[in-house]
Amino acid sequence: MLATAQAVYEQQQAERAAAAAAQRTDKVLAYDPALIAAIGNQSAGGHAVCCPGYACAYGDAVLTGKANDHAAYGCGCCTWPGWGGGNSSFRSLGSDAALLREAYDEIAAGRPTVAHVSGPYGEHWICLIGYRDAQDPDALTLDNFVALDPANGQEVVASYRYVPYGDACQHVSDLR
Repeated sequence: MLATAQAVYEQQQAERAAAAAAQRTDKVLAYDPALIAAIGNQSAGGHAVCCPGYACAYGDAVLTGKANDHAAYGCGCCTWPGWGGGNSSFRSLGSDAALLREAYDEIAAGRPTVAHVSGPYGEHWICLIGYRDAQDPDALTLDNFVALDPANGQEVVASYRYVPYGDACQHVSDLR
């Protein structure tokens, strides 16, 4: 009987270790697509310069389960209440590698982050909500990240149209 209990315990420990290892390489934060649809997106909303506001609204929807209008974040301005630390609009982490490592750490802790990227129409902001195949958290690319894209409100692989902007800037929510 004791040997059976020990075997069950060891099996449970192995399953927990495997689940923890899987979460280190693959994690996507849960969100309600209806909330993202309620917030809207740049294409449907006609707000071409409001990607930061939409991205922050998406992040707060993931964190709080509530849909805020993108205009609550400044609608094209540079200061987004609740994101970036008090009244700071953004923070630079010094390098793209540091930016992506911090994004990984934030998502691992259950918090999305908003990252500055460059794409076919110039600079843009996207809400990073997950990572995949993150074998080495210190050697990530946008290929490893899942994002909500304010251009269309869709969940995408972050590199599908984007590369880091080059200023290593991000926003993280003060809702911690």
